[in-house]
Amino acid sequence: MDVKKKGAYAPFFFIMKKSLLVKENRGIQRKEGKEMKVYKNQNYYYFLFGILILIFLYKCPFLHILGVPCMGCGMTRAMIAFAQLKWKLAFYYHPLFPVVIVVICYYILEKLGLFRIEEEMKKRILYLIVVCFMIAYFVRLFILDSPIHFQIKDSILYRIYECFK
Repeated sequence: MDVKKKGAYAPFFFIMKKSLLVKENRGIQRKEGKEMKVYKNQNYYYFLFGILILIFLYKCPFLHILGVPCMGCGMTRAMIAFAQLKWKLAFYYHPLFPVVIVVICYYILEKLGLFRIEEEMKKRILYLIVVCFMIAYFVRLFILDSPIHFQIKDSILYRIYECFK
C-alpha cells in the first residue's frame, strides 16, 4: 500500500499505515522511531475514565439520535436497583440484567485464569444471549407495559426532519 498514492483515499491509507507502525515491545511503545513508556495499567485507567463518563455525562446515543430505545435500555437502572437490593424493580427495568452480571463474572474469572470455556461454546452462548436480548427487546417494547418506549419526536433526526419539512 503506497502512501504517496494520489486520490480520495490517500489520507485514509496514510492513517492506516501510521497505525500499523505502533507496536508494543516489553513495555516500550515504538511510534515512528520514537520510544515512549507504556504503563501496565494504562487500559484500566481508560476503563475507569469511561465509567466516570458513563456515570456523569451519559445519555443514550441510540435513543437520543433515533428516538428508539436500544436492546440494553434500562440496564443501568436495573443494575442500580440490583445494587440497592430492589430485585423486583431491577427485573422491571430489564429482565436480563443477571445475564450481564454472569458475563462480567466470567470475564473476570477468565482473566484471572480460574475458569475457561472453549471458543466454540463461547460463540454458541453469545448467539443465545443475543437472541434472548432481541426477544426481550420486542416483548418489552410492544407487548408488556415496560419503562422503555419510543421518543421519536424528541430525537435529533426528527428535529432535523422538521427543519427541512
